[in-house]
Amino acid sequence: GLGLGLGSGAAEPMGNLLGRPPARQVFDTAIFDLDGTLLSPDHTLAPATIHTVRKLHAKGVTIAIATGRSAPALLPVVEALGLPEVPVVCYNGAAGITCTLDAAGKARVQKQVFQAPVSAEATKAAVAFGERLGLVVQYYAGDKILVTRENELTRRYRHLTGVQQVVVPNFEGQPLPSKILVMVEEERVDEVHAAAKEELGAMCHTIRGAPPFFVELLDPAVNKGEGVRRLVAELGLDLARCVAFGDGDNDLEMIKIVGHGVAMANARDLIKDSADSVTPKTNAEDGVSDYLENMLLKNKFAVGA
Repeated sequence: GLGLGLGSGAAEPMGNLLGRPPARQVFDTAIFDLDGTLLSPDHTLAPATIHTVRKLHAKGVTIAIATGRSAPALLPVVEALGLPEVPVVCYNGAAGITCTLDAAGKARVQKQVFQAPVSAEATKAAVAFGERLGLVVQYYAGDKILVTRENELTRRYRHLTGVQQVVVPNFEGQPLPSKILVMVEEERVDEVHAAAKEELGAMCHTIRGAPPFFVELLDPAVNKGEGVRRLVAELGLDLARCVAFGDGDNDLEMIKIVGHGVAMANARDLIKDSADSVTPKTNAEDGVSDYLENMLLKNKFAVGA
């Protein structure tokens, strides 16, 4: 993200020469990746994080989530935040949804805002790729995660997200998937990621998993940045007034597209190098909460201004 609103650029250097600070950037929307960012390393929300996010929401700031997770896997986070409505980019940009809480405080998907599944041709090639390497494929059909068998990696994923996969004989007759994961041991993830890029090329957008025990395959036009752009447009908000936090390769486009992109202290170097700023603290130290509290102190959030 360029730190400046469009149109103000030309006047900036002159203003600085005269000793005036550049036009003050203020934000009305905060967008969060979940795993490795908003969530602690044990994949829960720390009390400090919940407190800060609720404080922002009370000021009128729009709180949004952008995650690789499926809708069912992110509902517990929405519940824990306890906000009445949360717009979400899920499946790394393949879908946009709005989550709401019912009277009992249970989260549900209120509506689908957009969807961009993997093509039939790419789906066939991706499944064949995983099966040829003897790897388990997770197939995201609607709100179900389908597998043809389970192993240690699918159990690890289930433990991570709290979502139970459904075992099926094959994927024939299923709706086109939001995304496909090829489950692979950490020591082979880079090798399989490179092979997937080579073989599936232009048919898929290929991402190294975070945590790195899978390779993710999406439609080529799909990424978190594009998903955030679509969601923000639907909500009638301005990308230049959005701040976004992330840590993994899948956060790259999002970090670059918003007004202020923030990498976590625990982020991969690729993300830190592309961000406008890096949090002083990691997700194990409530890094997002700490950074936001500092922004609040500096009056960086203003709604309707």
